[in-house]
Amino acid sequence: MPFSLKNTSMMYQRIVDTVFKGQKGQNVEAYVDDILIRSKSGKEHLSYLRETLDTCLSYNIKLNPLKSIFGAAYGKFLGHMVSIRGIEANPEEIQAILEMDPPQTIEGI
Repeated sequence: MPFSLKNTSMMYQRIVDTVFKGQKGQNVEAYVDDILIRSKSGKEHLSYLRETLDTCLSYNIKLNPLKSIFGAAYGKFLGHMVSIRGIEANPEEIQAILEMDPPQTIEGI
């Protein structure tokens, strides 16, 4: 798909939504070319992973093993840190705010 067109991302997202429609919102979150599989146990994760990989295989979707992380308890997804606790701000992204000096005057607020 040519990525120079204005609507390409939207069209690609529609394809991703269609491909993973049975899993999306249940155990898969997919945004364009980023896929997150969430589960409560290792056994459940393997089952969901197999289902997702089977779906990718049936639609001829190729995955980059160098960009893939399997079985992680936490990680970065779409710029946020995702873990068993939920979604948190990425510390790298908010470091400048954390290091700001507090305002010293009314005008500084």
